[in-house]
Amino acid sequence: MNTRLLGVVGLMVLVLGCADAAQVTSAPMMSRDEGDEWAMGGAAPAPEAAAPAPAPMAKGAARGEMELSTLEEAPADADGRADNASGEGGGDGPTTRAWFPDSFLWRPLVETDAAGVATVDVRVPDTLTSWRVLALAQTRDGQQGGAAHSFDGRLDVWVDAPAPAWLYRGDTIDLPVSVFNATPSALSGALSVSAAGALSGGGGGVVSVGAGGATPRVITLRASGVGPGTFDAAFASADAVHRAVSVRPVGRPVTAVAMGSVATTRDFTLRAPPGVDPTSDRIDVLVFPGALSVIAAELDRPPQAHPGPYGFALASYARVLSEAAGAPSDADGLRRLRILTWQRIAGASSSTDPERVVPLLLALSDPSGHELAELAVPRLVRALEQAQRGDGTWGWGDARALDVVIVQTAIAGRALPASSEVARQRAAGAIERLADEVDSPYVAAVVLASGLVDDSTASKLAPVFYEGLSVVDGALGFDVGSVRDAWGAPVSRSEALAWAALAAARSPGEVPAADVATALLGSWTPARGFDAGHAGPVVLEALAATLPSLAAPVDITLSQGGVVKATTRLDPGQPKVPAVLSVPAGGVDAGWTLAVSPAAPGLAWAATRASWVPWTGDERAPGVDVEVALGRLVVGEEGEVVVRVAAPSGVSVGIDLGLPPGAVADGAALLGAAGVASFTLRGDHVEVGLTPMSAGEIAEVRVPVRPMYAGSFATPPIVVKVGGAETALPPPRWVVQP
Repeated sequence: MNTRLLGVVGLMVLVLGCADAAQVTSAPMMSRDEGDEWAMGGAAPAPEAAAPAPAPMAKGAARGEMELSTLEEAPADADGRADNASGEGGGDGPTTRAWFPDSFLWRPLVETDAAGVATVDVRVPDTLTSWRVLALAQTRDGQQGGAAHSFDGRLDVWVDAPAPAWLYRGDTIDLPVSVFNATPSALSGALSVSAAGALSGGGGGVVSVGAGGATPRVITLRASGVGPGTFDAAFASADAVHRAVSVRPVGRPVTAVAMGSVATTRDFTLRAPPGVDPTSDRIDVLVFPGALSVIAAELDRPPQAHPGPYGFALASYARVLSEAAGAPSDADGLRRLRILTWQRIAGASSSTDPERVVPLLLALSDPSGHELAELAVPRLVRALEQAQRGDGTWGWGDARALDVVIVQTAIAGRALPASSEVARQRAAGAIERLADEVDSPYVAAVVLASGLVDDSTASKLAPVFYEGLSVVDGALGFDVGSVRDAWGAPVSRSEALAWAALAAARSPGEVPAADVATALLGSWTPARGFDAGHAGPVVLEALAATLPSLAAPVDITLSQGGVVKATTRLDPGQPKVPAVLSVPAGGVDAGWTLAVSPAAPGLAWAATRASWVPWTGDERAPGVDVEVALGRLVVGEEGEVVVRVAAPSGVSVGIDLGLPPGAVADGAALLGAAGVASFTLRGDHVEVGLTPMSAGEIAEVRVPVRPMYAGSFATPPIVVKVGGAETALPPPRWVVQP
């Protein structure tokens, strides 16, 4: 693609598809493979419409080569194509189309030469559609311009077989396959459709197509396995398409997790649940080279997993640790996370209540680069200083017990910067007066980690703290008893170990701080992260301050019964990248061995066994009755799903209802519907939050749904949410008529 704009020094180029597969079938199209060259200069083409806003850039993209995170890159085989895809076909067979992104080019900075000319080499996807190219340009003196251009990808004769993104094992689908003829003459030829992998079935036969017409066929495919499935549809020697479909297991998902630290070898067992489907049973093991890799894994979790202050602290520590390790950081992504989390905590930043101020100050230890946070920190510091009592302590909530007062005072004093010298000294004096009353390892750890007490007081508290550390079955733990944290919640394992790691660093003893930090890494799970509540920023600080870095590459091996199942290498030169070992478990209960060679000082690992078991029909959500009834469903027509819920008076219930592939729920019908407090539409399910019900009431929600494919379909489980608990229930089988 060649562009020319006189006097221009920089261009932004975006290429988007103008129609999806369902829309292009009525228009003849052109060659899909050859780049289209066009010039911009003199009289530029008039823009067709307002330019779409560019999507965010992907992480780690280099200058001049940035791609939208939503864009799909071209296949990266040796020749840049899938097997026999979009290239010269072998023998007499048709060329196979296999790359179908909706958008494929985003270049935010293209530098032109002195004449204002730049060339961008691209591969045009296999999608038969009209493509729209938007180019925006700027000169050195700030003048701006732009133009839009469109071109077609088309064939004279082509086959169209829209594929679902997923199916579930046991599904059958009536796949619509059509042959299109854009020539002025009628033609006939052989249509063939064949499936492979987790899909089975196929069909075809001789198809005749009139001039400028189309002939549809329905081919039935079955999801007979689990995993990747593919099908190929070809018409004579004119055209062929290759589509991939993921086939998911059916049943109730069951997850078991084991974690810990490993220096040489570690044996562990994750038992298979009764009735497990062996084809769906897998073991996934992550081994982390250090704090940065866990923080990178945290960043990969959904944004809602980083509530308020914790998300801000996570972005700050990711930047600091990346710089310390000499590793590149996703500056744009971290900036977006800070912006998002600040929106969640902005209201609290004007609070004077220490219960809200302390978590913010713990998270805003490094507000640099965020103007609003930088302005808020001095205000929060003043508010916390003014909330200090005359005896030097702080207290909030139901802070009557002495242990709670000491913990709250230690954490509040620790949240203040060193410049708050007077307030910190008063807090230190209060804690030293009460130190003889401390008999809880958790309270001792928090006080030691606060850095407020002198060496004499620290020497009194260190034995109390170390009494809580113990090793059971090779795993280090910290017994906190029945105490609560500063906000009245049970002390999580990760919070306890975070304070313990910082305390061990402050008062070295029989257990090195690095060993405690390694155990802390082992408290992380892919599903819940550290789950440390208000103490999340303390967990990040403990990891950053006490965890040693991997000094040299090590080999990681996963074995079962003495047989090596997977091996990989952990590289200190990639501090963000954990080792990943993924193997089928096959429903077998034999133990597993994780080995590190050569021995390392201690690496955190987390193993997850994900399985699916058949529904028994006896599954129930405690205290809640749910009934889902499907009306008559026909392809392309609006049908209805009725959800009836009975629950105790005053209880709020959420229902997550799965949808078959391609089905679309009508959110407008739910907006303002009786009994509906909220709803969210997603790709494969709809989430509905119900208003609290009165005694004896049965809530009924009618969800209009328009199916895309005929067949018989399973869906994800129905998930019933009450409070913080979730229960998976068997979904109905969707039968959609043609």
